Order: sequence, then C-alpha cells, then structure tokens
Amino acid sequence: EDFLLTPQIDSDIVESKALQLFIPVFRYERNNLKSSCGSYTANEELPEHEQKMEERQWYLDCHQNNQDIFLNDTKIEVDFMKYERAGTNQFGLIGYVNLNDTAPGKKTIRIVKKAQKGLNQWSIPFQYFPD
Repeated sequence: EDFLLTPQIDSDIVESKALQLFIPVFRYERNNLKSSCGSYTANEELPEHEQKMEERQWYLDCHQNNQDIFLNDTKIEVDFMKYERAGTNQFGLIGYVNLNDTAPGKKTIRIVKKAQKGLNQWSIPFQYFPD
C-alpha cells in the first residue's frame, strides 16, 4: 500500500451505516499542535500508569479539537482513536462517521485541519447505497 498524504475512506461506494475515515498525522503536524494546545501537564497525584493514560487522552483530544469534519457541508462529530495504518505503518487517527440518518446518493466528507498551515482541507466524494 502506498504512503498516504491525505485522509482516506475505505471505498468510494459505501453500503454500511458507518464510514471509516483515516486521517494521517505527520510529525510536523504534531509540532504545530503544540502552539494551539500548549503542553501537557501531568497530574502528580495520579499513579504513573494513570498519568500515561491521561497524557495519551490529552493528545488525542488535542488532535480531535484541531480538526473539523463535515458531511455535505454539515459539521459532524466523529470520535477518533489513535491508529497505525497497516501496510504503510503510518500514525494517524481513525474514526467512523455515522450514516444512519443519511439519505442514499452522492455525498462528500470534508476534513479541515485547523492547526495546519497551507493546504489544510480535503474533500472525499463517495456514493452511499445502504444495505
């Protein structure tokens, strides 16, 4: 599989009620996030393993808060998880767009990375034909 430079969905024809969305996160983007999220400060009262879990969640929340996802120009909430893409070994975020209340037909998912300079948004067209 080729190295991904842009967000990706599994297929341009979607039949299931959920659309899988992968957004690659590059090293320079992680540095940009520091300016918008600041630095993580550990809660010294927590045990070390809980501090690590809290820190991971803080970074995930930072990534999530620095991008907007739109389905046909309507902003939607997507719950992302950290993910390493098989085949490319790329770090990124994976989330699932709920299509339960979406009518069949041509759709567009748009991703806007707010903390990124330059090219910061991508549109991915797909056809939705529910089972």
